Amino acid sequence: EYVTLTTGLRMRFTASDTGDGSVVEAAIDNLSITVTSCGTSGCAGDITGDGTVGVDDLLAVIAEWNNPYTVDDLLGVIADWNCN
Repeated sequence: EYVTLTTGLRMRFTASDTGDGSVVEAAIDNLSITVTSCGTSGCAGDITGDGTVGVDDLLAVIAEWNNPYTVDDLLGVIADWNCN
């Protein structure tokens, strides 16, 4: 299934058992996330998707630091600065 790419994308997994007094254990195994870009920008650091890498992308990473963006995203923005 495909979802719309946003900076607030979250995934939720729920494990439950309808029996009384049971213990529920769950694990996620072999999860694969593939990113495909069809936008006009070929720049990985284009966080906002506006076709260029600049201050807006930097601010987007800072605003969502560790949720989901990390230092790798910050370094990607810096590496692609002014890319379009």
